[in-house]
Amino acid sequence: RQTPPSRRGRGLRGEELLSVQLHRVISHLRLLETSQLPPLPGGEAHPHAVALWGDRAAEMPRAMLASSADGLALPEDGGADDPGYTLGAFAWGAVWLDSFAAALAHRETRAALGRGGGRKGGTAVVLGASLGYEAYAIGLSHGVRTVGVELLCSLRDLAEQVRSDRRVAPDLVSFECADALSWRLPKDTRLVYCDDTAWDAHAIQGLAKKLGDELPAGVVVLHNQPHGFNADPRFKLLQVVEVATSWNTRHPLIVHMTQPASSAARAALKGEL
Repeated sequence: RQTPPSRRGRGLRGEELLSVQLHRVISHLRLLETSQLPPLPGGEAHPHAVALWGDRAAEMPRAMLASSADGLALPEDGGADDPGYTLGAFAWGAVWLDSFAAALAHRETRAALGRGGGRKGGTAVVLGASLGYEAYAIGLSHGVRTVGVELLCSLRDLAEQVRSDRRVAPDLVSFECADALSWRLPKDTRLVYCDDTAWDAHAIQGLAKKLGDELPAGVVVLHNQPHGFNADPRFKLLQVVEVATSWNTRHPLIVHMTQPASSAARAALKGEL
């Protein structure tokens, strides 16, 4: 069977190559986060650069206060009296996408992305999307509809501005502002990437429980922290991939797949991860 044009990196109906879109948007984001965007013709700072750091700094304390008021912590961590999300959870770092691609190379991961069937098939989800690097890497590299979810609405707004300015179709990559712990996962979710490297432990444990409860069997889950995942038999370990990041040249990225309840029960009896 012939490979669909979108899967070969070619646009449909005269659309631009997805590989060209990926290069253009990632290049723009790298310039943006390193404060190298050229000024506007009139000498004014680029509006994307202004929005990134100023708006983010103003919104972080509000998000921290809201998380504490909502009582998002697990009961054993103090319940509603827990401080919620801490400042460390908003740490900034970069993942080099050439090595990130290796985390998508496992046969089960490729199969999950293949079942997505392009823009009208299944959905990939990025939780903690920030400006959208991983969302673009998944959506534009594999032609699969991808939704990025970001807690800070200012980052979501900026991600949407960049997506629109760089002419990336919203039915291929889009962004929403929501808390990952309460956001409703699409019914056709095929893959979830959790950018949870700096998240608080109770938030990661809550996320693992949410994904285990809500996802059907066969969904690939990529994440950075083991809290809550490795001890849950509903997640079958596929591989651990070392990726290069701005803080660690060999950062471990963990790849799990959800499995049926019967398989999870057998794994628990055997003491398997």
